[in-house]
Amino acid sequence: HEQENASLIADEAEYEQKKGYVTYSKNDGKQKWKRGYVVLQGTMLHVFKTSDHVTLKPLLSRSLHGTIITPSDAAEHCVHIQVDPVTTSPKDLFVLAADAEECQQWQQQFVA
Repeated sequence: HEQENASLIADEAEYEQKKGYVTYSKNDGKQKWKRGYVVLQGTMLHVFKTSDHVTLKPLLSRSLHGTIITPSDAAEHCVHIQVDPVTTSPKDLFVLAADAEECQQWQQQFVA
């Protein structure tokens, strides 16, 4: 898998990218917030433990194709990534930004 992931990273130049540390939570009913390093590559969102881990397997990956991106009241400066356009699911993600401006930047990148 290392070679696969290395090729993902090598392809980075082909895509407009946004990356950085965020706090995120899966929609699994636990509302457990974690810190992670997010790389948005094309329509794929990858979450890594730290920026040093981007050549390893992501903690989680989500395709943003067909998702609904909305502000969320789950927490301040929060974006809800709804994977299924009809209903919420355990695959949904909540991403927290440091402030309103960063939240808006992430939201714009997620829908791009």
